[in-house]
Parts: sequence; C-alpha cells; structure tokens
Amino acid sequence: MKGAVIWITGDDADRNDRVLHRLRDELSGRGGRVEIFHSDVEETLGVRDDLQRKIHACSMLARNGVTVLVSGASMPDHGEDIPCRSIEASSIERDESLQRFIRKLELGGLVPPPPQDLHPDEHGEIMKKLERLGYLEEE
Repeated sequence: MKGAVIWITGDDADRNDRVLHRLRDELSGRGGRVEIFHSDVEETLGVRDDLQRKIHACSMLARNGVTVLVSGASMPDHGEDIPCRSIEASSIERDESLQRFIRKLELGGLVPPPPQDLHPDEHGEIMKKLERLGYLEEE
C-alpha cells in the first residue's frame, strides 16, 4: 500500500483532533500504517515553526507506505511526488461523511479496504458460482 498525506483542515483545533483520531482508528483497524503528525511530534522533530520541514517529514513517511494525518488551517502546496488529500474537518465530522471520504481514499489505493469476514455459507456459494462461471475447476 502506498502512503499518503491527509490534511484535516479547519480553524477548530478540537474538531480537527477528533476527526484525526477517528480516521486513525478506522485506518489502523484496517491494518494500515498510520501516523498522526501532531504538535508533540512537530516539537520533537523541531519542525513546529518550519512548514517546509514539516512537509518534508510527512512526505518521507508517506514515501515509505505510511498514511500521515496532519491538522492545519489549510493544506500547503507539497511540491512532492506523493499523494496528498485535504478535507475540511467539519465536512466529515458525521459518520456517513467520514465513511464516504475513507471510501474515496480506498478507491484511490491510498488506504486498505476494510477486512471482510464471510460466513462459511457465503464462501461456499461464491466458490460454486465461480466454478459455474468457469473461473475455477471443479474438484
């Protein structure tokens, strides 16, 4: 899975934080490698007041298959060859909006699909249908 930088934008820091954590929980629950690039991380890396260094650090993580979640008033121009998405926190605060956004990321190959648990009966029916269609040889 390729990495990406996802900027959660908006002026309400608490709202942004809630969305970041919900998004992190959903993506890591799917087996994705996710990091929140939070103010503590920025402080530790010494990039808090240097936007270009912050972008570079996020890009490095993304190039290595990590989905980086960042919060800010707006998404700066990356100028890097990595997938970046930006979304206003208020537009995905509701569950259905968040799920639509995650689905767009999923379809773009930026996040893993959710795990699918099939009931044994469903699995059997699918296998039979694939055999009838000629995709599988009958045993």
